[in-house]
Amino acid sequence: MLSWVPESEVQQFYDEKSSEIQRDIQSCLNRDQWKSHKLYKEKKEALVTLCKAKNIEASGMNHELVERLALEQKEEPPVRPPMYQGQKELPRATKEIGQLSKSYLQSVLTYNGFPACGTKDELKPLTCAVKETQPATIKTSELPFFKREQGYVLYDNAFEDNF
Repeated sequence: MLSWVPESEVQQFYDEKSSEIQRDIQSCLNRDQWKSHKLYKEKKEALVTLCKAKNIEASGMNHELVERLALEQKEEPPVRPPMYQGQKELPRATKEIGQLSKSYLQSVLTYNGFPACGTKDELKPLTCAVKETQPATIKTSELPFFKREQGYVLYDNAFEDNF
């Protein structure tokens, strides 16, 4: 089925999707950051009880509750986990790639110009493909949702032959 959609709706979709991806990346980074805190090992019910006792917002994910409790006690936040910057080589084995955090997989894909949305299980094969091809010239700013493939680049609703 083929349908026509105004360019403004397409742009709105990509803007919303981009924002959604950025929120997911930030959430994963925050979760990885606060995982190392001693309160993160507590069950959610215990964290909610602690929040209510201190009159802190008691809804959200565990890492959000831990962050609120720690900041309320004036504790320093844990160090943020390192992100992929292109200098470090990716693991060779698929199993080793699967052991990387979701936020790290997202940073690998984002660095290489691929969309970083989906579950960790969805991101693993994409990261393995990046490892095999290592497209060092593709940057997110150039191609936020598409990759160069077989000599064609998608832009302005048209394909351009790059041969």
